[in-house]
Amino acid sequence: MIEGHRTFRVFVSSTFSDLKEERSALQERVFPRLADLCRSHGCSFQAIDLRWGVSEEAALDQQTMNICHEELRRCQRLSPRPNFIVLLGNRYGWRPLPPRIPADELEELMQAVESADDRALLWCPPPPTEPEPRRHWYRRDDNAVPAEYVLRAREVEVAAEGDPESRRAEEASSWSELERRMRAALLRAIEVRGWAATDKRRKKYEQSATHQEIEAGLLAGDLANAREHVFAFVRDMDVPTADPTAADYIELLPSGVVDSDAVVRLRELKSALQGQLGLHTDDLTGNLHRYTATWSSAGPTTAHLDELCRDVERRLSTEILRQVNHGELLAGQDVENRAHEAFGAERAWVFEGRADLLLTIREYVGGPSSHPLVIHGASGSGKSALMARAAFDLRSAPAASDGAMIIARFVGTTSASWELRSLLVDLCRQLEPEVDALPAEMRDLGAELSARLARSAEERAVVIFIDAVDQLNDSDGARTLWWIPRDLPAGVKIVISVVNQDRWMSGVFWAAMDVTVPENLLELKEMTEQDAERTLDEWLRRVGRRLQHDQRADLLSQFAGPGRGLPLFLRLAFEEARRWSSFGTFGGDRVRQHGLGAGIDGLLSSLFMRLSDEANHGALFTRRALGLLAAGRRGLAEGELLEVLSRDAEVLADFQRRAPRSPRVERLPFVVWARLRAEVEPYLSERAAAGGAVLGFYHRQLEDFVHSRALAGSERVRACSALAEYFEALPAFHESLEAQRVRAERSPPHPG
Repeated sequence: MIEGHRTFRVFVSSTFSDLKEERSALQERVFPRLADLCRSHGCSFQAIDLRWGVSEEAALDQQTMNICHEELRRCQRLSPRPNFIVLLGNRYGWRPLPPRIPADELEELMQAVESADDRALLWCPPPPTEPEPRRHWYRRDDNAVPAEYVLRAREVEVAAEGDPESRRAEEASSWSELERRMRAALLRAIEVRGWAATDKRRKKYEQSATHQEIEAGLLAGDLANAREHVFAFVRDMDVPTADPTAADYIELLPSGVVDSDAVVRLRELKSALQGQLGLHTDDLTGNLHRYTATWSSAGPTTAHLDELCRDVERRLSTEILRQVNHGELLAGQDVENRAHEAFGAERAWVFEGRADLLLTIREYVGGPSSHPLVIHGASGSGKSALMARAAFDLRSAPAASDGAMIIARFVGTTSASWELRSLLVDLCRQLEPEVDALPAEMRDLGAELSARLARSAEERAVVIFIDAVDQLNDSDGARTLWWIPRDLPAGVKIVISVVNQDRWMSGVFWAAMDVTVPENLLELKEMTEQDAERTLDEWLRRVGRRLQHDQRADLLSQFAGPGRGLPLFLRLAFEEARRWSSFGTFGGDRVRQHGLGAGIDGLLSSLFMRLSDEANHGALFTRRALGLLAAGRRGLAEGELLEVLSRDAEVLADFQRRAPRSPRVERLPFVVWARLRAEVEPYLSERAAAGGAVLGFYHRQLEDFVHSRALAGSERVRACSALAEYFEALPAFHESLEAQRVRAERSPPHPG
């Protein structure tokens, strides 16, 4: 994850039914203006409201809270201040069942559940000779470490008669009753077991979804800077409980009586927020704003909306401008460094085994050779991970490199690293940051790099890693590698990696052979089965997972097939296998529908089929979203992707068909993309770019596969045309050179 780049990503936490007008006003009147403000300063703005425009989209697979918490954590990691706003009204909000419960915890509670019917709904051990009956909503997953119980995907049987809307309403009502009943049984069991009111385990059973978000975004975190990154906006209103039209604005029990427990909890939550943030006054000392609305026959009055919009825009824009003007956003060179560090750390994490290769690199660094070391191998053989781990080890153990300056660059990680000129400028500035003057001519720039290498090595050894030189743009003859010194100055070592099997980059491989000597060629071959087993077990251990014996044997037998012993295959197989439960391949009841498939293409085909399932994300949305990412020349920002998808009438129609109870929308709700991103996250790479971060595929084989599946025939024309129309309509596309110069002086872009 790239930290500190120029993106303001703000998570919006609110209840759903009672704050539609407030959220609509912010979406229509405030967030677009904040996006324009950020864009004028070379930044981007994203408002993450997962409840916007969709009432039940993320609930069916019981992943709502997992997605919300992950998006909140992403806002906190990614964005400078501000990153979290709260909207509260008269509802405490939906209180979900925990999607996962530690096994020992649920089994303790089950001992206190007296009703046999409630035990059957939740979980109870089946007879030894019988399979676990389907009516249990929690299933034990022994692939989790420690073991846990997982809430089933939402499937409620209703009568087949009636129109689709009536059946959906009946299904929602049936599930709501089941959820209420199971939660009540768990709460009674908590009281019987005598858990103290302060026991943190209680929160996931008692708190509303909004309260849990606030806990994660503010109350449970570091409060030192809360008044710089968290803002709360609270609407107060007296709602007549006897008015049947007020049901969406107050908390009622199924009997129609006001839920007094929810009323108390909401009052306490508002009080806690005000205590932490302070009540807003004219001198801007507090971050909690309060508004008053009155009830009418048509619902709440809306006179407060103008003030709400003014306050949200003023508070967020003030904080955004403070950071822009005070230089708290990272400068371009800092972003470049952070991006490569983050990419390297991620790749080093997945590297296991192959100790002989690391030893060869250490011996080269400490040896007398005056030529570069060339690491070559087939696509997917683990070159990037090896380079990243070698650089990490040298930095972590200075004695191994005698205190050398270690520079690692991974081509394609940032917009600057694709181009030879910006890569050379970056390396020169890394070597001598205090010397700004650089030649304009490319040949002179290459000579300047050699000169700076020699001068830097007079003070300490220099080791440079450049991964994937075959991916450089060849506009300056970059792939001939003329810019890499054949004879290195004393104290300088350069390690490069290149693919040795490629249909259109084979010339780069031969150029790489020309820059070194035979003894400095290091080929990456297929992993041994022993290394694969150790690597798989270590990766699973790190994420708190394990596999059943037959699952593990099945995966490793696939890896050992002809031509499949590549780290990329193992990584892709691991990312699928970590989702497997002990009771099936997938975390629900759709067991082994697709399996792993044969080879990398087969594995990716199975992944694509799973994502495209109608019960998952649907074929059209999966194809269009991933296709746009592959069609983007250097990746796409999430905001750009959502905007282009929202302009696609077929995508919007497909969303409306798949979420028929959602209000009509003109923009695709972010939650739809958030759910897909959560599943494809391991296959994506976030790269630094001017004004923010862009997403792309972390390996070229993945991108090639998506091209073949999602951009075949007319789909490629459609995607490229959609991107062209979007970018051509942007104001910056039509800026004069003078306007671009002024904007660049106000907010310097990243290198390149």
